[in-house]
Amino acid sequence: MTTGPGSSLPASASLLARGVAQLVRSVAVIMFGFASPGVARSDGADAVDVRPAFELHGEHGDVAFQGDVVTMFSSTAPPQTARLSQAKSRKAPAHLPLAAASRPGLCDARDQISLDPSLSSWLPPGAKVKHVVAADRDLVLAAYSLPSEGRSNELWVAVLMRADGGPTHRLVSAARVSGEGRESFCGLYVLGRTGFMVVLEEATGSSDYLVARGFTVDRPSAGR
Repeated sequence: MTTGPGSSLPASASLLARGVAQLVRSVAVIMFGFASPGVARSDGADAVDVRPAFELHGEHGDVAFQGDVVTMFSSTAPPQTARLSQAKSRKAPAHLPLAAASRPGLCDARDQISLDPSLSSWLPPGAKVKHVVAADRDLVLAAYSLPSEGRSNELWVAVLMRADGGPTHRLVSAARVSGEGRESFCGLYVLGRTGFMVVLEEATGSSDYLVARGFTVDRPSAGR
């Protein structure tokens, strides 16, 4: 399953928007247990750990990936390459060919993309779904944005588990994938069998920068 990737407010409306954003985050803390950047995990039998693995940046960047290897090409710097399983190997991965690289066709700079409302009941209030992709037979990844007080919206990726392979989902983990600056969602990709990558666009004035962040998805209970 795969789906695609202002004006100023009056003072009273601005205060109201900040209040709503704070309420949304308070509800998210109560329901899902994540208030700060990082990872929320389920402690049950179906616990899934999502951990940061790498971060690559490129001015006027292009991204290539194959299996769990990712190469970021930049117009102003040498290529950067990372592998999800790099921690298990001392050998640096070889760069992927430039011919395999591309730029995302669409970045959601205005936070307008809102897909798959059927997932809304399994995500925090106010979530806008950006992209959904199947990561395993029973796991689904959903990229979404959340309102944030005093800054651009935060971007998250939820790991949802399908109940008995059916349409019902349950949130088992979530990771914030955006940094402290203003970033726009450009794409969500499964890497190998153990993780995923998000591609974001950084707002840096006259230049455009891409950032690729990789995360591992570990199921500790698997195989026990």
